[in-house]
Amino acid sequence: MRRIESVKYPQRMNRRTVLKSATGAAAAMGAWGISGKSYSRALAQDSVRQQIIAIPGAGTQPTDADMQKVGELCLEPTKAHVQPGEFQGQKLTFLGLNNAGLHNLIFRPLLAAWEDYTGAEIEWIDLPQDQVFARVQQSIASGTIEWDILEGGAPWEGDTLGGGWSSVMPDWVKTQIEIDDYVNLVKAPV
Repeated sequence: MRRIESVKYPQRMNRRTVLKSATGAAAAMGAWGISGKSYSRALAQDSVRQQIIAIPGAGTQPTDADMQKVGELCLEPTKAHVQPGEFQGQKLTFLGLNNAGLHNLIFRPLLAAWEDYTGAEIEWIDLPQDQVFARVQQSIASGTIEWDILEGGAPWEGDTLGGGWSSVMPDWVKTQIEIDDYVNLVKAPV
């Protein structure tokens, strides 16, 4: 498992490519893991969800290494649609929250396996919750969008979706979503 360190690359992916690859890694839960990694692969009767729930175990705080294992378990759908190293040398910018040691700090280790597999790099813009939407609105108003991936909320959809600042989710990603895994409040918008 690689340590989470960044290498800077000059190229950037377009938003459609971002959704093609990054969303699959985040949305998917139907994988069997990565061969040769330090965790046990699932038996046929085990589900990825059960493996994830077992990391690191009940009552234990997950470490970055634990979160990297979860990211590895979620990677299989991306592997079905993206070739290893397909995005080598490209960079994505992820605008998200850094509240209470969560959000982007959890996303970093979750996406380490995706970065390793695709060859892409993720650059992180960390903002406190009280600043992130103002930054989004300012970027939209000035036409200086500085992110490829945005961690946002449903109240922002009018600004981000209505203004054409987002891409349509690819059909292969939609098939990975198990809507019953979502809390009822977000099922309809998803």
